[in-house]
Amino acid sequence: MPKTRAPDDDRGTWRERRLVSRFRKRRDSADFEQLYELARRDVYAACLHLLREPAAAEDACHDVFVLAWERFASLRGERFVPWVRKMAVNHCLNQIRRRGIARRVLARVPEPQPTDGAERATQARQELALALDVLDGLAPHQREVLLLRHVDGLGLGSIAEVTGHDPEKIRSYLQNARRNFALAWERVTHRESGHREREHRESGHG
Repeated sequence: MPKTRAPDDDRGTWRERRLVSRFRKRRDSADFEQLYELARRDVYAACLHLLREPAAAEDACHDVFVLAWERFASLRGERFVPWVRKMAVNHCLNQIRRRGIARRVLARVPEPQPTDGAERATQARQELALALDVLDGLAPHQREVLLLRHVDGLGLGSIAEVTGHDPEKIRSYLQNARRNFALAWERVTHRESGHREREHRESGHG
């Protein structure tokens, strides 16, 4: 009897499992390159769907595969593509949430408007970058509850269910997070303002 040809999906899954097994044993970049080629379209599509900007999706796609290399030991089983796709979704959602918290917590960073001049638009982008740095500087538990409260819109009870902390502890984390965000924001903006003033004087306009 002639052999039955395996469907393309089955052959692709078999190749994926074989490459995962080989990469685990050898950590050979050639094997990872083949895994990259298997997953690249899915990962880029997920990033583009969430970020809506091709350039941002390309950057996120690159970051995700760097993370996949670094965290490969955490892969359970031999299905690389679904694992790295989920990683891409989480990575992009984190980017979106970080943008949201930077713009919405304390309403510190206004969205640039089409009527803004080039200088104001540049300043807004710089302020957004600073706000994201401030957010990253918070303790992880403070950053988490701040995101859940002000970006995801969850109440204290829901945050407690998600994080496993009691509502009173959540309340304390939020208070500390808001205070630390405000203090850090004041420090970095004061520093940046000083830099701009020095540059202005040195350029001969002072």
